[in-house]
Amino acid sequence: MGILSSIDIDFWRSLFDSPLKVIVNSLDILIVAFLIYRFIRALRGTKIMTLVQGVVLFILVKLISDFIGFTTISYLMNQVINYGAIAAVVIFAPELRSALETFGRTPQHFLKNKEVSSDEKLVQAYVKAVKYMSPRKIGALVSIEQTQTLQEQIATGIPLDAVVTGELLINIFIPNTPL
Repeated sequence: MGILSSIDIDFWRSLFDSPLKVIVNSLDILIVAFLIYRFIRALRGTKIMTLVQGVVLFILVKLISDFIGFTTISYLMNQVINYGAIAAVVIFAPELRSALETFGRTPQHFLKNKEVSSDEKLVQAYVKAVKYMSPRKIGALVSIEQTQTLQEQIATGIPLDAVVTGELLINIFIPNTPL
């Protein structure tokens, strides 16, 4: 009963005392929900998102253990959450700095709703590479798998675990580069 006994009923009643408070508080909740949604979308696919999922799991375990009454598990989860937050800031400092720089440079990026699909990003990477290599007379043979499988060609190549970008493609096809 730890969670239920700690709920302040008067606080929740005060949120909805008058119609104006209902509107203001509803707007407040919608703005916070929107900001959280945009933040999660910005983090999707990054190392930090994996960390956030782990933190949410720890919080859920803590809430469930509080509700059931498992004091030791609750205490341990509380310690992991408290010290884990400090460790996460230290471990992910470069990623956090990069994200803050991006949001600081282009504040409209945070509010922008259009998301570029992975296919569009791939096409943009190819176009960027071709625009760079074409005037320099650098050739590149690129195969894109659609209905025909490319497993035979893949088997003879060297796997490269990387995000396809214009810079990567340029580096692969320019002679005398490491890739």
